Amino acid sequence: MVKLSIIIPYYNVQAHLERCVQSVCVQDIPLQEYEVILVDDASTDDSADVARQLASRFGNIRLLSLPMNIKQGGARNAGLKIATGEWIWFVDADDYIAPGTLKNIMAHIDPQIDMLHFNYRTIKGQQIFESAKYTFPESPINGKEFLLSMGHNWAYTCVNVWQRIMRKDFLVKNNISFAENVLYEDVDYSLRCFLKADSVKHIDIFPYSYVLYDISSSRGTISDAMIRYWFDLAMRCDEIISDSQLDIHLIGLIKKYINYLFCNSLEQYQHLSNVAQKSVACRVDNKILNCAVKYLSFNKMVQLISIYRMDNFWSCVDGAKMLIISGGGLFAEGCDAKYLIGGVAV
Repeated sequence: MVKLSIIIPYYNVQAHLERCVQSVCVQDIPLQEYEVILVDDASTDDSADVARQLASRFGNIRLLSLPMNIKQGGARNAGLKIATGEWIWFVDADDYIAPGTLKNIMAHIDPQIDMLHFNYRTIKGQQIFESAKYTFPESPINGKEFLLSMGHNWAYTCVNVWQRIMRKDFLVKNNISFAENVLYEDVDYSLRCFLKADSVKHIDIFPYSYVLYDISSSRGTISDAMIRYWFDLAMRCDEIISDSQLDIHLIGLIKKYINYLFCNSLEQYQHLSNVAQKSVACRVDNKILNCAVKYLSFNKMVQLISIYRMDNFWSCVDGAKMLIISGGGLFAEGCDAKYLIGGVAV
């Protein structure tokens, strides 16, 4: 068994893959001490050829090819299954790590900790930005306390899966895996990791370079697909709250994030084309409505239901609000008012 497995999923990144792989293979510890697993997520360009050429140059590279595209989450899961390292580091194929990084990181590993967390730099063209200087705990603490110490900044400091290395046996023991065929899989995955971790340690170094491009798998123009992925993420985060015995303050942090996902989706929906709006409408179903009603205000919930174009019935009674939809029309009733969608009072 090697000390570290670096798992790099890739899909159509032939222009960036070599830089990434060279950054992790030209390092300051012997190649035999770690492995690099390149997971081809069914690329349609020449990325796989680049990967094979790199494997011929560096003896610690292992290649894995997937028969169909299952996005980064699925590719990472596949890489983890064959990893032999004691520690796992997920690296994105269009990013890279700094020279002289691995010796420093490995000097801080401790069998008593589950995750080793660190800083990163953002690269945008010729500009370099260091991640914001948050005050991280100085000593190892459990993952729930780590999240709480970040407050509402947790969504910026704790969700990047490449911003930490994790013990493989910790991931396997707790059955932590990525959602597949989705985007934004880092968020709920990272939440599960922190909520299960008995010990998390932060080190004040900048080993990772996160590169901003005009287009990537998680950034770019808002589309109907992105809004559907936000809905999916909101429901996965809701499952975490339902499945976990959490401190009320932690629940509050996660609930606020879920509310943001739904509200931002509704805001962005207004800017979509008619065709894209119809695509979103087809995705809104009972599961989304039953989840959203726990987090949205009455007016926001009415807005979401107005997207719901299925010819069926949905209703929910939740204390101060009651919402009803049926094939014959959409009605919403609140504490002090009653509305028919379209602004006509009932």
